Amino acid sequence: PLFLAFRLLGPNRRHWVSYVVADDLWLEEYPSARPTHVLNGLNFAVFGLYDYERLTRDPAATQLLQGALATMRRRAAAYRVPGGVSLYDLVHRTRHEHYHEIHIWQLADLAAISGDAYFSQLSAALYADHH
Repeated sequence: PLFLAFRLLGPNRRHWVSYVVADDLWLEEYPSARPTHVLNGLNFAVFGLYDYERLTRDPAATQLLQGALATMRRRAAAYRVPGGVSLYDLVHRTRHEHYHEIHIWQLADLAAISGDAYFSQLSAALYADHH
Protein backbone atom coordinates (compact mmCIF):
# COMPACT_ATOMS: atom_id res chain seq x y z
CA PRO A 1 0.00 0.00 0.00
CA LEU A 2 2.74 2.52 0.84
CA PHE A 3 4.48 1.80 -2.45
CA LEU A 4 1.36 2.96 -4.28
CA ALA A 5 2.04 6.50 -3.04
CA PHE A 6 5.34 6.44 -4.93
CA ARG A 7 3.51 5.52 -8.12
CA LEU A 8 0.99 8.38 -7.89
CA LEU A 9 2.86 11.20 -9.53
CA GLY A 10 2.11 14.63 -8.13
CA PRO A 11 1.79 17.38 -7.43
CA ASN A 12 -1.75 17.46 -8.80
CA ARG A 13 -2.88 14.27 -7.05
CA ARG A 14 -3.70 13.39 -3.48
CA HIS A 15 -1.21 11.41 -1.42
CA TRP A 16 1.71 11.77 -3.80
CA VAL A 17 5.40 11.49 -3.00
CA SER A 18 6.98 11.39 -6.47
CA TYR A 19 6.86 13.76 -9.38
CA VAL A 20 8.73 14.33 -12.61
CA VAL A 21 10.20 17.63 -13.80
CA ALA A 22 11.99 17.47 -17.14
CA ASP A 23 14.06 14.28 -16.80
CA ASP A 24 14.20 14.29 -13.00
CA LEU A 25 12.20 12.04 -10.70
CA TRP A 26 11.94 13.77 -7.34
CA LEU A 27 10.80 12.04 -4.14
CA GLU A 28 9.58 14.68 -1.75
CA GLU A 29 9.78 14.60 2.03
CA TYR A 30 7.18 17.38 2.18
CA PRO A 31 4.86 16.99 -0.83
CA SER A 32 3.22 20.32 -1.56
CA ALA A 33 2.33 22.69 -4.37
CA ARG A 34 5.87 24.06 -4.07
CA PRO A 35 8.23 21.10 -3.57
CA THR A 36 11.52 21.93 -1.85
CA HIS A 37 13.70 18.91 -2.73
CA VAL A 38 14.91 18.05 0.79
CA LEU A 39 18.05 15.98 0.27
CA ASN A 40 17.92 13.69 3.30
CA GLY A 41 14.22 12.98 2.73
CA LEU A 42 14.78 12.11 -0.90
CA ASN A 43 17.63 9.78 0.02
CA PHE A 44 15.64 8.05 2.76
CA ALA A 45 12.88 7.48 0.20
CA VAL A 46 15.48 6.02 -2.18
CA PHE A 47 16.60 3.62 0.57
CA GLY A 48 13.01 2.54 1.10
CA LEU A 49 12.53 1.98 -2.63
CA TYR A 50 15.77 0.02 -2.73
CA ASP A 51 14.63 -2.29 0.08
CA TYR A 52 11.21 -2.75 -1.51
CA GLU A 53 12.69 -3.44 -4.93
CA ARG A 54 15.18 -5.96 -3.52
CA LEU A 55 12.41 -7.81 -1.68
CA THR A 56 9.76 -7.81 -4.42
CA ARG A 57 11.64 -7.37 -7.71
CA ASP A 58 8.64 -5.29 -8.76
CA PRO A 59 9.49 -3.72 -12.16
CA ALA A 60 7.70 -0.50 -11.16
CA ALA A 61 9.92 -0.23 -8.07
CA THR A 62 13.00 -0.87 -10.21
CA GLN A 63 11.97 1.91 -12.58
CA LEU A 64 11.33 4.39 -9.76
CA LEU A 65 14.58 3.47 -8.03
CA GLN A 66 16.60 3.91 -11.20
CA GLY A 67 14.87 7.22 -11.90
CA ALA A 68 15.54 8.55 -8.42
CA LEU A 69 19.19 7.45 -8.54
CA ALA A 70 19.61 9.10 -11.94
CA THR A 71 18.13 12.32 -10.54
CA MET A 72 20.52 12.19 -7.61
CA ARG A 73 23.40 11.61 -10.02
CA ARG A 74 22.42 14.75 -11.93
CA ARG A 75 21.37 16.98 -9.04
CA ALA A 76 23.19 15.99 -5.83
CA ALA A 77 26.10 18.37 -6.45
CA ALA A 78 23.65 21.29 -6.28
CA TYR A 79 23.43 20.68 -2.51
CA ARG A 80 27.17 21.11 -2.05
CA VAL A 81 28.55 24.35 -0.63
CA PRO A 82 32.32 24.17 -1.18
CA GLY A 83 34.07 24.91 2.10
CA GLY A 84 30.81 24.87 4.07
CA VAL A 85 27.76 22.96 5.22
CA SER A 86 25.59 21.42 2.49
CA LEU A 87 22.11 22.67 1.68
CA TYR A 88 19.15 21.02 3.40
CA ASP A 89 16.88 21.76 0.42
CA LEU A 90 17.04 23.55 -2.92
CA VAL A 91 14.29 26.14 -2.35
CA HIS A 92 14.96 27.68 1.06
CA ARG A 93 18.67 26.79 0.81
CA THR A 94 19.02 26.45 4.57
CA ARG A 95 22.06 24.69 5.99
CA HIS A 96 22.34 22.55 9.13
CA GLU A 97 25.45 20.77 10.41
CA HIS A 98 23.35 17.84 11.59
CA TYR A 99 21.91 17.23 8.12
CA HIS A 100 25.31 17.77 6.51
CA GLU A 101 26.58 14.75 8.44
CA ILE A 102 23.55 12.75 7.30
CA HIS A 103 24.16 13.77 3.68
CA ILE A 104 27.73 12.49 3.90
CA TRP A 105 26.77 8.96 4.96
CA GLN A 106 23.70 8.88 2.72
CA LEU A 107 25.83 9.62 -0.35
CA ALA A 108 28.23 6.85 0.67
CA ASP A 109 25.25 4.50 0.97
CA LEU A 110 23.97 5.59 -2.46
CA ALA A 111 27.37 4.58 -3.85
CA ALA A 112 27.05 1.17 -2.19
CA ILE A 113 23.56 0.45 -3.50
CA SER A 114 24.11 1.88 -6.98
CA GLY A 115 27.72 0.91 -7.60
CA ASP A 116 28.31 4.50 -8.77
CA ALA A 117 31.62 5.92 -7.50
CA TYR A 118 30.35 9.44 -8.15
CA PHE A 119 28.35 9.29 -4.92
CA SER A 120 31.47 8.24 -2.97
CA GLN A 121 33.39 11.15 -4.46
CA LEU A 122 30.65 13.61 -3.58
CA SER A 123 30.42 12.18 -0.06
CA ALA A 124 34.18 12.70 0.37
CA ALA A 125 33.89 16.25 -0.99
CA LEU A 126 31.15 17.08 1.52
CA TYR A 127 33.26 15.62 4.30
CA ALA A 128 36.23 17.75 3.24
CA ASP A 129 34.02 20.84 3.00
CA HIS A 130 33.17 20.78 6.69
CA HIS A 131 35.68 18.82 8.78
